[in-house]
Amino acid sequence: NIDNNTQKMKNYKFIKIIILAGGILSKFSYQALANDRELIVLAASSTAGLIHELSNEFYHAHNSKIKFSISSSGILAKQVKLGIPANLIISASIEWIDDLISNNRIDTSYIKPIFQNSLMIVKNINQELETKIDLTDPRSFYRALGKGKLVIGDPTHVPLGKYTVNYLKEIGIWDEISQNTIQQVNSRAVVNLIARNEATMGIIYQSDINISNNIIPIKKIPGSSRKIIYYVAIIKGYRNAESIKLYNFLSAPKLIQIYEEFGFIRVK
Repeated sequence: NIDNNTQKMKNYKFIKIIILAGGILSKFSYQALANDRELIVLAASSTAGLIHELSNEFYHAHNSKIKFSISSSGILAKQVKLGIPANLIISASIEWIDDLISNNRIDTSYIKPIFQNSLMIVKNINQELETKIDLTDPRSFYRALGKGKLVIGDPTHVPLGKYTVNYLKEIGIWDEISQNTIQQVNSRAVVNLIARNEATMGIIYQSDINISNNIIPIKKIPGSSRKIIYYVAIIKGYRNAESIKLYNFLSAPKLIQIYEEFGFIRVK
């Protein structure tokens, strides 16, 4: 039910979620790690609504609490390299997991894909485009944007941005369109800019489409889900019985429906 899912997503706007910034994690994180019944998970910003639901499900199944810190996958990886104490990381890209492996920060016995996502071209409900977009004609994207702005994730550390730039390069319009982009610090910032009608169009994750009633889809980018795969990994030095339980739990068949409710696709 789209209406119910939309309301659920809106309700999560009131959840207090910790945002990683400037390499600082709030004091409760250190306290939590002293308690084996509480886990700290670093999670990609596009999973913000989903992870609250997963936290509730895990608590009911195992009586263990999860506390999350949310940011772009690149920022999270940098925090891990700086030694931020956390049990698991959920990244929207294998690139940042590989980076942590190369820095000896991941327990390589515990890495796996958990779900996928897709890219959507969207606009604000009040935005009028100069022409319709036909993805079989990449130039129509360029014409529809006109002199307007396209909001995307920052490709230097936001997987959404990298996926977006790769797609625009594949269809041959990145060089022309790059100067007309607004690059944001994480996927939710991209969504917020479109919701406020501060850009002509944006490219967001399918899982973020119901965050705001002010955002409407234009086109789903075909084939993008094959490339957008989220990974979970246990951080080296913080493996314990509870973190292994959560790691295994994230592949539980009963979670497929929850993943789908939030716009994700279970990895097959």
